[in-house]
Amino acid sequence: MKNEIFNFIEKRKRAPLIGYLPALFPDNDGFLRIVRQLAEGGLKFIEVGMPTATPFLDGELIKGTLSKLTRADRSISAFNIDSGKIITACGLNGITMLYEHTLIQYGIRELVSDCAECGISAVLVPDITMENRRKLFVEASKTGVEVVSFAVTGLSEKEMKEIIGLTSGFLYLQSSEGPTGGQFSVGESFLRRLDMAKRLAAPERLPVGVGFGINSPADAVEAEKAGADAVIVGTSFLKAVIGGDNKISGYLSRFRQFLEVA
Repeated sequence: MKNEIFNFIEKRKRAPLIGYLPALFPDNDGFLRIVRQLAEGGLKFIEVGMPTATPFLDGELIKGTLSKLTRADRSISAFNIDSGKIITACGLNGITMLYEHTLIQYGIRELVSDCAECGISAVLVPDITMENRRKLFVEASKTGVEVVSFAVTGLSEKEMKEIIGLTSGFLYLQSSEGPTGGQFSVGESFLRRLDMAKRLAAPERLPVGVGFGINSPADAVEAEKAGADAVIVGTSFLKAVIGGDNKISGYLSRFRQFLEVA
């Protein structure tokens, strides 16, 4: 995952767009069709949310979608493997995102093994404890699966440095407090946190991605100008997907400068 983002930046001289989809949404066939369309549109990186009844960091749209998926008659492992195989077959780099309570149910070793088996590039657990973060980092390092770490607002320099030390993919910086689906703003507090993250991540050659509230190409441009190495778009990305094929194509084309296109 780390090399792919660095390769993208080197080739395109731009931050890549990382989109978001719930796993196997709306169903297997629909997910395959959507991912194919995203790949054809130039998307290279996709974060995939695993079903959960308590997605506390997500806004109402994502929360409702993930909660509905929990009613499906299949295991989290099946969601991860099946969506991972589709993503890999379509040529995208997948990032499995799940909350810690789901990680514990799944099992750290089992999760990493499944990701390696189906070609998932990285794992993101935003609310993970330091103890489990270390375990995940150790297990992932044996397989080549990268660990993406989530940096919430309010972290001290010491805390962020410790998190970076257990990160191998990229650091996901929360742009502002609150759930996903808000409004992005480049304020002094955000700039200070981004500067700290970039400074601490530089010795490890880790990119710093920015998410939460990025809804438009203008937001993405502002985040990139501020220093973001990648831009993560969640709620508005899912809205476009729900809107249908024409909506997806039109929405994605507006982010052309952040995509792998000729």
